[in-house]
Amino acid sequence: MLKNDGILPLQIPASGEYKVVIIGEHQNSSYLGLYSSEQRHAVDDKWRIWIGPGIEQAILAKNPDATVTRIASNTISDEDVIRAADVVIVVAGTSNRYSAEGRDRSSIVLPDN
Repeated sequence: MLKNDGILPLQIPASGEYKVVIIGEHQNSSYLGLYSSEQRHAVDDKWRIWIGPGIEQAILAKNPDATVTRIASNTISDEDVIRAADVVIVVAGTSNRYSAEGRDRSSIVLPDN
């Protein structure tokens, strides 16, 4: 669970330097959860909101000067970029390979380190 100590909603300045890092392989999906239906559009993906690009687009709409770095991995590798960020957003979760309808998990611990 996320504890919000006044960090959310993000206080994005209207202009000027603002560095955001988005980390996690699930940012490149529109995955809605283990018990939701598959979200497919018959013609294209124009109705789908991808997590990482959606966050990036929202930040840049508020501050075009902002820098958004997306690390599409579950491994934290570029510590200097992360330390220099004003905000780090971690997109974490599991795929249906870990649980789904009829095979619930017994723990909320995220697998694979």
